[in-house]
Amino acid sequence: VIANSNFTKKTHAKIAPEDKIKVASLGVDSERFHPGDRTGFKVLFFGSDPIRKGFTYLWEALKLCHESLEDFEFWVLGCNPFPDDMTLPPNVKVFGLVPNVQVPEIVRQCHVTVLPTLEDGMPLGIQECMASGVVPIATECAAEAFEDRVSGFIVPYRDPEAIVRCLKLLKDAPMLLDAMSKTTRKKTEEQTWENFKKDFSLAVKM
Repeated sequence: VIANSNFTKKTHAKIAPEDKIKVASLGVDSERFHPGDRTGFKVLFFGSDPIRKGFTYLWEALKLCHESLEDFEFWVLGCNPFPDDMTLPPNVKVFGLVPNVQVPEIVRQCHVTVLPTLEDGMPLGIQECMASGVVPIATECAAEAFEDRVSGFIVPYRDPEAIVRCLKLLKDAPMLLDAMSKTTRKKTEEQTWENFKKDFSLAVKM
């Protein structure tokens, strides 16, 4: 069995011998995904399954911190988690599903991505955001690609208040945000598809 992360390996280990499970971590194309020009303060939710990806907890966090983040924008990419008849605030923009070729340009305009997922492996969206210099805030199962408080923030499951604290910290400290943005980008330089192919090949041969 070949897993894409240590979290996925633990999941597979419930039904397969652990010594038969190898890990080949996914890579990211750092040429397609790279930092770009950004304005304001944009928070991104990037995922196709809003229920499993914990969208509810992020939405609650944004409602909690609305007054302290009055001039922020919230972008949703990959899905539309809102009811059709819901009137959204003017600072909320829903892209939904878009052609893959459009994704890098959308991502690189954001400052922070939040993924309070309840269950995940190695979310490719997190790595693509990091390569774009977008600082990740995620729960532990989705945080294998970054180091807590260095290249991102790990928050507890189902904890909107923790998300609020991280967002306020990054918005109120532009120098910290800029430093972490550069660190996230550098972190992905070692997360290449070439390394994935090597790890996958070794796993197949073992």
